[in-house]
Amino acid sequence: MYDLVKAGESTFYMDGPYNIGIYKIKENAVCLIDTGINDHTVQKLDELLIGLGWIPAVIINTHYHADHAGGNMYFQKKYGSIIYATKTDTALLNNFELCPSFIFGGYAPLELNNKYVIADNSRVEEINKKVIPRGLDYFHIDGHAPEMICVKTSDDVYFVADGVVSEETLRIHHVSYLYDVKKYLHSLDILEKLKGKLFIPSHVKPVKDIAPLVRLNRKKVYEICGVITEICRKPKMSDEVITEVLEHYDLKTGLYQFTVNGTIIRSYISYLVDSGRLEAVEIGKKLCWRTV
Repeated sequence: MYDLVKAGESTFYMDGPYNIGIYKIKENAVCLIDTGINDHTVQKLDELLIGLGWIPAVIINTHYHADHAGGNMYFQKKYGSIIYATKTDTALLNNFELCPSFIFGGYAPLELNNKYVIADNSRVEEINKKVIPRGLDYFHIDGHAPEMICVKTSDDVYFVADGVVSEETLRIHHVSYLYDVKKYLHSLDILEKLKGKLFIPSHVKPVKDIAPLVRLNRKKVYEICGVITEICRKPKMSDEVITEVLEHYDLKTGLYQFTVNGTIIRSYISYLVDSGRLEAVEIGKKLCWRTV
């Protein structure tokens, strides 16, 4: 863990809870693909780079979540790293204090200002094809986050961010973070068709064929849709739906867990409403969701 793994002539990654991409752009300069969470991981990454004599000249954030951008400010302050992200993510990475409210739906309690939700602001610029280092390319795989990207290297290696989660995560936690279910399903279709040398998700052991993992993730999305539509055969308010999904999968509760899982389940509700499987109904002063 926290070792350098060579994935191609110029492509490397540091393995661990957060697989961080490293692409060599010059003899002693590299581009990092995400920077991990702001703790032990960042220190280990810096120690690895120092040992190799590599300077992180550029950072590409696949998306704005704190476990992917927690080291941004550390490297920018120490090395002057230039950081790129998509338009929406740039706004959030430059203003991380907005992120707790993004999942809470209003001004968030301070308990949500933890390292999994918020990191130090950094100076991030909007990415485009002209500014990224030669040998790298990217394309959108939205859904987990509003504008998440997959980064491809010249070695035919794909860093797929949180485009998929592991079989173990699906089995234990079931409800993985999604912002837009429809776009996520579309992104899974894109990932399933890709052919490459290696696929490196952020929190999953790299695989040569990503299609089986894509199918498992898609199956779980459909399963959760089925659970919610069954729950809503009798009209339920949002918090009732969230509670019953948590009970169905025997998931932990508490402010952080309920808030994050609540955000995910509301995204599922929106998807099911937009696709005509749920409808909003008013019962007295209650807004409820009912299966069509």
